[in-house]
Amino acid sequence: MAIEDKKISVKEGLLEKILSELNEVQTLSSERLLQEKVGILIKYIENLVENKDEIPFETIIYNKMREVRLKDPELNSKLYILYRKLSDKKISEEDARIMYDVYIKSQAFDKMIY
Repeated sequence: MAIEDKKISVKEGLLEKILSELNEVQTLSSERLLQEKVGILIKYIENLVENKDEIPFETIIYNKMREVRLKDPELNSKLYILYRKLSDKKISEEDARIMYDVYIKSQAFDKMIY
């Protein structure tokens, strides 16, 4: 049985309150693992708040993939796999956004000479 992604409507103010509470939990926690898990939740919600009414995320990945095709073949490969997983609905858009951010931010550190 496959789980379908269904769209729901949530007021932006509510999401911002949730973010605020999660930030407080992350700050008050002294346990590193809990801080990391809360950080992941914060990222999910930030992606929801920041990326409303934009062009489809698949298009963003595709455009970036084409942009780095010759400059960074390794990043191109990672983005292609991410693009395929998202287009085949094997991962959610939120997960794809987090992975995309990780790939782009680590791009400067993962340079290989071709």
